[in-house]
Formats: sequence, C-alpha cells, structure tokens
Amino acid sequence: EVLPPSTGIIITADVLPYEHMKVRLLNGSHSALSYLSYLAGHRFVDSAMADPKVAMFVHAYLRETVMTVHEVKGISLDAYQDLLLQRFSNPKISDMIQ
Repeated sequence: EVLPPSTGIIITADVLPYEHMKVRLLNGSHSALSYLSYLAGHRFVDSAMADPKVAMFVHAYLRETVMTVHEVKGISLDAYQDLLLQRFSNPKISDMIQ
C-alpha cells in the first residue's frame, strides 16, 4: 500500500538522515532556546519566541546548525526551519520551559 503524497508521510528504509535532521534542528534549537529563555524569565516557548532577542537567537541557531545537516530526501530544510519557528511561536501548543 502506498500513501498519497498529500499525507506528508515519507516511507523509507533509512531513517538516519531524518533522525539527524530532527535531533540537530528541532531538539537542538528547542533546548538552546529553553536555556536562554528560562534565564530571561520566560516559562513558555511561545512567549519566549515573542521576545525579539530570543527569536533572533533561534533564527541564528537554525541558520548555523542547518549547515551541519546533509540533504534529506523529500524535505526542504528551509521549509522545515520555518515550520519549527511557527511551531515554537504557536500559543496553542503552550510548551512549558522547565
């Protein structure tokens, strides 16, 4: 069974490039922004991202870190970074910094 492309699901025998991308970009930026944000008094990721200094830091972190990520089949690394920034800024997710 083949899933339609509209699902956004990628079936692959080699998950390593996707895991590498996720760990470097999502987990790394989330951890980095959390340390900085907690020290700045923020307790939620979305409110931290509303702070221009934090947002600028996260943008810079992603720009630098993406250079260490190899091309991932079926993924635009620019679009993935934009998605992460949207996710971190979304007040409906309300991810707590602790």
